Amino acid sequence: MARARVGLVGVGPMAALHAKVLRNVPDVDVVYCVSRSQDKADAFAAANDLPRGRTLEAVMAKPEADALWVVAPADAMAEAAIELASLGLPMFLEKPVGLSLEETRAVRTAVTAPVMVGLNRRFYEVIGQGLEMAEAAGGVRAVEVHMPEDVARVPDKQSARTKELWQFANSVHMVDLFRLFGGEFETVDVFNDVVDREDRSYMGFIRFLSGAKGVYNAQWYAPGGWRLAVYATDLMLVYQPVEQLQVLRRGQPAELIKPAGPDAEFKAGFYGQAQAFSELLRTGSLPAPGADLADYERSVALVDALTSARAPVSAAIA
Repeated sequence: MARARVGLVGVGPMAALHAKVLRNVPDVDVVYCVSRSQDKADAFAAANDLPRGRTLEAVMAKPEADALWVVAPADAMAEAAIELASLGLPMFLEKPVGLSLEETRAVRTAVTAPVMVGLNRRFYEVIGQGLEMAEAAGGVRAVEVHMPEDVARVPDKQSARTKELWQFANSVHMVDLFRLFGGEFETVDVFNDVVDREDRSYMGFIRFLSGAKGVYNAQWYAPGGWRLAVYATDLMLVYQPVEQLQVLRRGQPAELIKPAGPDAEFKAGFYGQAQAFSELLRTGSLPAPGADLADYERSVALVDALTSARAPVSAAIA
């Protein structure tokens, strides 16, 4: 089968990381990169060993690709996805696909071609290993996500709106792991206190349809790194940092697992998600644990429920 011709839309630092991975994925050729500025596109192509740069205007007139890999700024992704949707090409959309549930739904409505959303933590090698361990132990019984967000240290290149809606721009990564381990959620109970953009307290309790429970603890006013803990019978999985896994089994010494495959060479999860997108292009089906727009929207709905400004609130999610 012919290799898929992919256009990389975006020329920022994250696009460079994606370009590095895509150059190493079988069956994919990045045929150009895209910016609104021809000079920026040409400079990015030269710096990242890509064939050429093109303007967005030229691509909209003549795509010359089989698919698009879109890495736009957080506050521009929804608009970019809707604009590019008119081309009818399969797309990879880096998260966030909108800075609200409403924006995400608007993109889902507008895009009819096959889409994969970039939730790279789903593809961490250690996340996949943990899922297998939990299943072997009889299934996940509880999930805990601890994630302060240090918005004060977010680079100034991020817009004020992105910082204001940082839970959709960034926190969605970890909130999505609730669903990956616990399954679909049924109810969310929260007690939240939002003082301003940086001083926020989000605490939530989730019930999953599987019977599992979830605890969300996000104190933005305090320091600390992200932590994911997954519980099964006689088993506890701890991700802190999230790129590595500590396994605790009752009566046994703790085991530390670090990436040993592509995650040790590329940004963690990027190679796995690129392989999944390549399979989507080859077969028309997105392999697990890839997320399409409908799947991603459910994770955004969970972010929306967990970070509601109302306190306390109980929300049943259809």
